[in-house]
Amino acid sequence: MPATLRAILLQLLSLLLGFALMQMGNTLQGTLLSVRGSIEGFSPTEVGLVGASFWGGIVLGSLRSGPVIRRVGHIRAFAALGAIASTIPLLHLLLMKH
Repeated sequence: MPATLRAILLQLLSLLLGFALMQMGNTLQGTLLSVRGSIEGFSPTEVGLVGASFWGGIVLGSLRSGPVIRRVGHIRAFAALGAIASTIPLLHLLLMKH
């Protein structure tokens, strides 16, 4: 069945909207962690290390997620990794001690 231009644009728009929402949440999380770290008395170097470690974790997780996807499938892997990714920022707020 040939896809119409309207259907393609609708799919592209939904994909870009989902990505934009994820990026907004990610940016807000980084800002929140930086502000909270400053309030808690962390040095700028320590706050920077937390931010850099986040992106290091993203890279490492991307490189190591292949076996998980092969073992349980992409849908279950996405659900599990999404749950972990949404829980960790909450743990930052609960467990932040200097």
